[in-house]
Amino acid sequence: MGIVGLGHVAVKFAKAFGAKVIVISHSDRKMEEAKKFGADSFLVSSNQDAMQPLELSVCPLIMGRKQIGGSNIGGLKETQEMIHFAAKHNITAQVEVVPMDYVNKALERLQNGDVRYRFIIDVGNTLQAS
Repeated sequence: MGIVGLGHVAVKFAKAFGAKVIVISHSDRKMEEAKKFGADSFLVSSNQDAMQPLELSVCPLIMGRKQIGGSNIGGLKETQEMIHFAAKHNITAQVEVVPMDYVNKALERLQNGDVRYRFIIDVGNTLQAS
């Protein structure tokens, strides 16, 4: 649901795993970006007609020995596996590197939804030695 924050990375991972990826967002504003990240389809959640095909048929899941699962967080082993998988498939996050003195402006932009897609604070090059 959505491609901001970590959602855009989830799209990239899902495609690398060979999944059919459908992005659901509240508006069509990021449709082209979603497709650039690998989404096969894009649905606008406020469009009731578009949301009608969202159905999960159980038989293909059972007969194809497929699973639907979820996890709040993985452990160290799973994290390391995902890092290796990301490196192998060149999966990276879209980031905007900002200097330390831009943090307040970055927070304002974050509140206004003006982030594509993650901010990284460049502490190493902005702190002054005393």
